[in-house]
Amino acid sequence: MKKQLIFASAALFAVGTVFAQSNMAYTDQSGAGTNSSTVDQIGMSNNSNVDQIATSASYDPNTSDVNQTGDYNNSTVDQNGAGNNSALTDQTGDWNYSHQNSYGANNEVYATQVGDYNQASNHQSGSNNMASSNQTGDANTSHTDQYFYFMYSGSNTADYNTATVDQMGNYNGSGIYQQGDYNTADVDQTGDGHSSSISQYGNTNDADVDQYGGNYNISTVSQNGNLNTATADQDGTMNTSYIYQNGNSNDADLAQDGDDNDSWIDQVGGSNDADVMQNGDGNWSDVDQMGDANTATTTQTGNSNTSDVYQGGNSNGAYTTQTGNSNYSWINQTTGS
Repeated sequence: MKKQLIFASAALFAVGTVFAQSNMAYTDQSGAGTNSSTVDQIGMSNNSNVDQIATSASYDPNTSDVNQTGDYNNSTVDQNGAGNNSALTDQTGDWNYSHQNSYGANNEVYATQVGDYNQASNHQSGSNNMASSNQTGDANTSHTDQYFYFMYSGSNTADYNTATVDQMGNYNGSGIYQQGDYNTADVDQTGDGHSSSISQYGNTNDADVDQYGGNYNISTVSQNGNLNTATADQDGTMNTSYIYQNGNSNDADLAQDGDDNDSWIDQVGGSNDADVMQNGDGNWSDVDQMGDANTATTTQTGNSNTSDVYQGGNSNGAYTTQTGNSNYSWINQTTGS
């Protein structure tokens, strides 16, 4: 085992009789394979911890690159597996925190933070997974977990999952949780106080959340099963969206442009499709589909419109268009099995 205690590469200068606090870097490397670690810290009271274990000599090395500029930043990197795991941490500012874990082989994790009091964590178990967190501003938070669950993955690994988070502004939060294989999640948030949560359990699911053009939007996506797709696009302030899909090959797309809009989509079954578009302020839409091959399309243009759709059974279709203000629509359809 090779254990190192490394002080920062940049020199710190004392002024008068007051001494600057040192940067600290700890690196612990072991295993049958090869590990590589680089740490570069400029400022004071920064801290880096790198722990690398390469269990196989037949893989390329585990690599870690940590760059911290500013004061009181903290970075932790853990790599444990056959090899060829890569981690990049780049933090500029003060009081930023990053924690990145990769267990397995051929995994990639990236954390880039510019500003103060940002937090990023990426955790992966399996092989060929990728997680990236890019945050610019202050007090943003990003958390990603990609790991196995036997019921959905059929093995003890989670492979080929991808999670990407880009946040620009202040006090934004993103959480991504993926269990299974070949799942993809993408979050883009611009502004202040946005919140996004994506949970995907199964294989080959895809979720995309975009929130911009204002502040304090909230998006939640939860998908259980295989081959489900969800897209939430919110442009404005204090919009709320919720997508829940349980089954296989379901598709949900919603777009809200304005302020104080609410959209809820629940689909249980297979091959259901829901599309919601709201343009204006204070609109509300709820789509519930239980069964297979149901279709619902809701379009609202104006303010304070309400649409409620429920479909149970198979192969139902509901189409709602509202233009103006304070319109109300309710559709309830049920077919036999």
